[in-house]
Amino acid sequence: MDDCEIVRLYFDRDELAIEQTDKKYGSRLMHLSARITESIPDSQECVSDTYLAVWKNIPPDRPEHFFAYLAKICRRISLRVCERRQALKRRATTTQLTGELEECIPSRSNVEREIESAQLAEAINEFICSLNREKQIVFMRRYFWQDSIKEISSLTGMTQSRIKSMLMRCRNDLRKHLENEFYEKF
Repeated sequence: MDDCEIVRLYFDRDELAIEQTDKKYGSRLMHLSARITESIPDSQECVSDTYLAVWKNIPPDRPEHFFAYLAKICRRISLRVCERRQALKRRATTTQLTGELEECIPSRSNVEREIESAQLAEAINEFICSLNREKQIVFMRRYFWQDSIKEISSLTGMTQSRIKSMLMRCRNDLRKHLENEFYEKF
């Protein structure tokens, strides 16, 4: 079943949509989540939560690139699981004291943070679009999919040293791009 048909099932509120999504993309989403959470049970929960989020968001969302839409949601959920796991490792007293101090310390508003986050995302997207196809693939495989250098080498046929050099140059170029973007805007 193609992506348009699956999205149509979501619009029709047909539960077959989730089954078809899992059948077509479940293993790829599990792989992505497992890379982030490093836990199969957490990954399974993240993928299930992804399906729930997609069910709630389609409609009104009508994703143009369905798998990218799924991957973005799954990645965000998986990262939140890792953040929660880290938070649980902190001592309860420290967490309580930190919460109390946060009430006293002025912070930037959520609106400011959201605007800055949106601007940063836009700048990173511009940078990625400026890369040639080969660099885009390597950059995304490493930093979005979190593939190892060895896995990227197997996928692309490039040597590991070439990939490492390419990534280092991309990071340096990204740093310059972000500095230029944010110096111009602020």
